[in-house]
Amino acid sequence: MHGEWFVKIDKLRRHRYKSGLDLTPMVDIVFQLLIFFMVATTMEKNPQLRVDLPQASSATAEPSIDLVITIDRKGNIYADDQKVSWKVLALRLKALAARKPDALIVIRADSRVPHGRVVKVMDLASSYGLKRIAIATKYKRGGT
Repeated sequence: MHGEWFVKIDKLRRHRYKSGLDLTPMVDIVFQLLIFFMVATTMEKNPQLRVDLPQASSATAEPSIDLVITIDRKGNIYADDQKVSWKVLALRLKALAARKPDALIVIRADSRVPHGRVVKVMDLASSYGLKRIAIATKYKRGGT
């Protein structure tokens, strides 16, 4: 009598159906969408820093840039995409000169920025002994 009880309970457990929703297909689709959007979107370094670079027909790429200084059309200065004051820029240049005297600095200035502002940044860099300074330009097709 006691044994029949256990047999009935065991049979009930075996015939019980699993309830619930299988989430595996949904998770697969979500991962596929994630991969699609990661591949399909373009990665921009800093989309909010829009700078209209001047054009040059002899523009070349430099492989090992140590510091990028950007000057936007309003005259704001960014060191490696972080907005900085003149004082902070001077400290960053001083530290860079101490760490790597032959460092390459690229200045990305909007074409509407007054020339004097760019020269002032170049002057500040060379006052710390940094002599490798380049100005970023857009490649102009067709020369002249």
